[in-house]
Amino acid sequence: MKKVISLILSLLLVATCVCALVACNADPDKIYDKVTKTLHLSKDYEGKDFLSDGIGKATLNRPTDGDTSSFRLASGTVISVRYYNIDTPESTGGVEKWGKSASNFTKKILQGAKEIVLEATADTAKNDAYGTRYLGYVWYRNSESDSFKCLNLQIVENGYSRNTGTNTSDFPYYSYFAKAEDAASRNALHIWSNDDDALFNDAPTDMSIKEFYEKINDPENVENGGYNAELYNKEMDSGLKIRFDAYMSDLTVSDNGSGTYTFTGTQYDPDTDKYYNIDVYCMYNSQSQSKLKLGHLYTVIGSVALHNGNWQISGINYNDMGLTLKDATVVKQEGYYLTFDSNAKWFSNKNASVNVYGNVTVTEILSTDGGNIVFKGTAKQLTGNNTFADRAAEFTFTVPATHSGASKIVKGASLTLHGFQFEPKSGNITIPASQAIN
Repeated sequence: MKKVISLILSLLLVATCVCALVACNADPDKIYDKVTKTLHLSKDYEGKDFLSDGIGKATLNRPTDGDTSSFRLASGTVISVRYYNIDTPESTGGVEKWGKSASNFTKKILQGAKEIVLEATADTAKNDAYGTRYLGYVWYRNSESDSFKCLNLQIVENGYSRNTGTNTSDFPYYSYFAKAEDAASRNALHIWSNDDDALFNDAPTDMSIKEFYEKINDPENVENGGYNAELYNKEMDSGLKIRFDAYMSDLTVSDNGSGTYTFTGTQYDPDTDKYYNIDVYCMYNSQSQSKLKLGHLYTVIGSVALHNGNWQISGINYNDMGLTLKDATVVKQEGYYLTFDSNAKWFSNKNASVNVYGNVTVTEILSTDGGNIVFKGTAKQLTGNNTFADRAAEFTFTVPATHSGASKIVKGASLTLHGFQFEPKSGNITIPASQAIN
């Protein structure tokens, strides 16, 4: 009998050890804070300023992603803080597994916080490598009777980031972050698990921009903010990964100091002479996706997102070195949409130069039969700010005879126009009726 009892106890001990190793009681939906509770905010923050004193009170201005948020200081200054010691999966410019989940985790905690304190990594706040965000620890509490918790640490403990610090004087809380990472790993939480992420789409769905707008604004969608929940989950700020063909018709570079690139992806329907546009977010000029070129036709793959009330595609994967990447945005045709305008913008990374030319000089009228006007013209490529190539290129243009600007097409005229080169490298440009000729 003693042997049986001993065997049972041994089996229970083994089961307990195995359970501890595989975290059989771990709940991925639970917010863990056992390690986080052991770290306390010891610095005085009352009457202090984060920028000048290295610590101070703040309120949430706008959540960004899992490891970056915008805060308003007591002085009224709005700053962006990059959480020190962590690096959550991407959820904006790039979309990675657990990225949206991490972003929602951070957002939910900060929106429920009663009080927030920012602690810098030095006596005065320091910028990150981009120079647009301050590095720091974010402390919060939900009531005045609570102790402050370090959100950076809690993000690691809940398996949304590794401990990216090293055991040096630059990381005074390193031992806590190491324990938090170990706990998340043992509990197999999120990035440490093999679980599926409900907010991450792996395989893209083929869909035109026209179809997207028809579906996203379906009037039958009275819930989820009136949006099609299969395309976009408003509560979780998570969208479907889609694939479509579009040419880059315009580019906006933000002037708020971050220098983010947002292209306009456009589809043209020659049967109806209509255009369908959606923003394509490409992050910073240091990212490969910012090297997309205006006028090129791409097969775009990215996730649906809503930014400041505008629909956009984010998380695109692109490599300008010609390497093949999984689910990557790729060039389908170079020089698909050309601009002929001597006053066109020039972008320093040469996105505009490849398919942008100065005004067309009409050199010869070839035909006025068959309902179209066909003419030859020359134009110089834009190569810099108000700088053009020495030699002009020759093109053949076709425009409907009923075009409102047809009377302007005479030999020697200088024209501003836009058109499509449907046949790659053919030099044959089609000008739709909807495109102005000036």
